[in-house]
Amino acid sequence: MLKRITALLLALITIFALVGCQPAGSTDSTADSNNQDGTSGDVTQPEAAPIELTAELLAEYVIRRPENVKNESIEASIQAAKKLRESIKSELGVDVQLLDDWYNKSEGLPETAKEILVGKTNRTEAQNIIASIKAKDYAIAFENDRIIITGGTDDACAKAVDYFIENYIDAANKKISLTEHMLDVVAFNYPMGNISINGVSLREYKIVRPKKCDLITYYTAEVISDYIFNNAGYKLEVIDDSKAETAYELLVGDTNRSASNIGISLSADQYSLSISEGKVVMQGDYRMVGAAASTLINTYFGLDGKDVDVTNLPTAPAAAEFTFKKATSGIMMIGDGMSAVHFAAAIDTGVIPEFVADTLPYKAECTTASYSVIHSGKAYTDSAASATALSSGYKTVNGYVGVNPKKQEKQNIRELAHEFGAKTAVVTTDKITGATPSGYLCHYPDRDATAQLQSQIDNLKKNGLVDYTYGAASNNGADLTKFAREALSVISDSDKGFFIMIEEAYIDKNSHNNDLTKTTKSVKIYNDVIAYCIAYTMVRGDVMLVITADHDCGNLSKKPNGDYIYNATNHTNKNVPVFALGDGAAELINKDVIDNTDIPKAFAKIFGNNNFGS
Repeated sequence: MLKRITALLLALITIFALVGCQPAGSTDSTADSNNQDGTSGDVTQPEAAPIELTAELLAEYVIRRPENVKNESIEASIQAAKKLRESIKSELGVDVQLLDDWYNKSEGLPETAKEILVGKTNRTEAQNIIASIKAKDYAIAFENDRIIITGGTDDACAKAVDYFIENYIDAANKKISLTEHMLDVVAFNYPMGNISINGVSLREYKIVRPKKCDLITYYTAEVISDYIFNNAGYKLEVIDDSKAETAYELLVGDTNRSASNIGISLSADQYSLSISEGKVVMQGDYRMVGAAASTLINTYFGLDGKDVDVTNLPTAPAAAEFTFKKATSGIMMIGDGMSAVHFAAAIDTGVIPEFVADTLPYKAECTTASYSVIHSGKAYTDSAASATALSSGYKTVNGYVGVNPKKQEKQNIRELAHEFGAKTAVVTTDKITGATPSGYLCHYPDRDATAQLQSQIDNLKKNGLVDYTYGAASNNGADLTKFAREALSVISDSDKGFFIMIEEAYIDKNSHNNDLTKTTKSVKIYNDVIAYCIAYTMVRGDVMLVITADHDCGNLSKKPNGDYIYNATNHTNKNVPVFALGDGAAELINKDVIDNTDIPKAFAKIFGNNNFGS
């Protein structure tokens, strides 16, 4: 189980760029330490010279933030720089000019300059600090007349500015108090300590996958990189095996490296983990390569925050079985409007090579009838009633969101998870007020009451009742994997687990229009994010993953000549596929056909409720 210590530890350290410098107000651990024989040492440290920037001196400074760069998000740093400027103006009465870090390349950077650097600027002093801290760390420094306020990420930089305002701006005496050559680092306490393998830092490794591989193997390499980044604070580069071989590599799948030729056969439920001359070899078909990665990370690296030098990896490849840990978290995936025929069409038309969920060990069909179908003669459910059943375990009237037929609010699984202490997220290619995401966020007897639904969602976000939401509005073809990946990064650090609902909405929308080409492209988007989530589930090992649809749309069928044809423009009442993986999957899919209300009840057990739903 992931556990992240949320309290920040103030670590006043020195890095290579500032060797011998002492942070302001710090106490060096060697200054009054004991020698190895237990006697008191006589080590003394010179005091750093104080620097007091009064309003008059500050008037000579400018604030510099990173220049806007395409495809690089620096919005938090930009806003932080603006906040710092306003704080200096209001607290010290100095209107410091705010500029970006552009400079004339032909002239070069001046060795010293009266600048306040905010974020990942191109100044050497900032770059040296950034290279030496982890993602969630941040730092305040003073060197070469420059004040450096930065962090390992854009968000960490924003925290650095808040920290600077609170600790270094002396409003009462109208000055900023620093010390010469200071470096003040606030270090995040990561679940992983410093990891090395046979004495070689994990930072020296690259992750290598085959240039041509199945989607799950492809994303397993990405998940390993994401997992180490989120839990250790640094990013390992992912490359394919067409790139030049390096001394230290984590090999994911059947790469062209000689070490990947392990010389043994593995069944569909087996994996192998071994090491050979600086190459960590992870082998297994489809999801089982993730089992090898999970064993490497959870068994050998550990998540107790301790530094580890792994010296006991197997040197002889051997087949191994994988057992999931007790589920602490849940991933719910919905392909809106998707039947088995939809992904069959995507395969037959060459849009996808396979539907990766179909490789999972637990699969069945799922009934979708709403209260309106069962009791009022409606022909099929709509997305609102289906989302309510999938999220709360209650059947309801078509058009109702999060309420039963009597319009009474019913708790959804995301709310239960939050109540339990887990972090939660909702990600969709629909607008966030669409029927399916609303089923996990809202309670209202009208799916089309957009203003009311949006108001409820805004209140959830404002009050910290949901940790991440993303809706793509009308963007058919949004990068669902990107936002699911980002959401999982945000919510995966709680020691109470997480719950996320991920929806691909355009299988339904395109099927309403009987547009098979666009429908199969939407299936591809869904297939990609499923592959990432399968890899993620395997690597973490404590997640239950459920992949399904809310209903069928379009009644797609295959003609004898192999062509596919829509037979309706609306939903149908036929069963949809359901797939599951992880602890709890076998209990959920214990028969050939389950009901959609069974799914949230299975998730609820993870969060301490064995009597969830109707």
